[in-house]
Amino acid sequence: MSIIDCISGETEFLRSMKLNERIWGAFGDKILVYQYIDDNTIGLVSWDLNDTSNDEVLFTWKMNDTYPILGDGVLSYVGDDGYFHLMDLQSKEDIPLSQYSIPTSDISNISVTPLFADNGHLLIRELNGSECTYFALDTSGDIQTFDLLYDVDGDSEIFYPITSVDEDHYLVCAGFAVQNEVSALDDGSSTVLPAPDFLYAIINKDDYWHSITNYQSFE
Repeated sequence: MSIIDCISGETEFLRSMKLNERIWGAFGDKILVYQYIDDNTIGLVSWDLNDTSNDEVLFTWKMNDTYPILGDGVLSYVGDDGYFHLMDLQSKEDIPLSQYSIPTSDISNISVTPLFADNGHLLIRELNGSECTYFALDTSGDIQTFDLLYDVDGDSEIFYPITSVDEDHYLVCAGFAVQNEVSALDDGSSTVLPAPDFLYAIINKDDYWHSITNYQSFE
């Protein structure tokens, strides 16, 4: 594993990685790696780049478990109690989101997928037959329908956060527009093809979690 200076192009070697290790993200000055511990167990490990003896296993799960969702300094996972949990990666505080009971798959046709986690919040999608509903859960015990959505050929997609711009704002994908683009053909002629052009927006984080359509759009 190395880091690259995007301005100078210089690289710096940090440490070697094993074949069973994958970089997943980062928080603070730590790198988050998931490791295949054995044939059925995966671990989320925190690497301290300044002290390689200070690696720490933060969480483990089985291959057939619902994979956890990594947010900005927080991990969401499905607990044995049937609730989603949010774990702060720094403090290790673990909070069950008991306002929403995950339907048991063998007795229900409802399927639930966690989509995005942030400090104190979790966004989930619930599919009940052909009906799709999104919910925002938070650690205060609130649950509300999430409806910051855009249409894709009759289906709904959420405004998905790409990254935090600062402490109070997200950069989100907020839809797309179809643009006509000229494409060259093998015989030297050209044709015009429709191409999707994603639209982006900056939105206040509190507005996002309360589905308030107050955002600054740009392409």
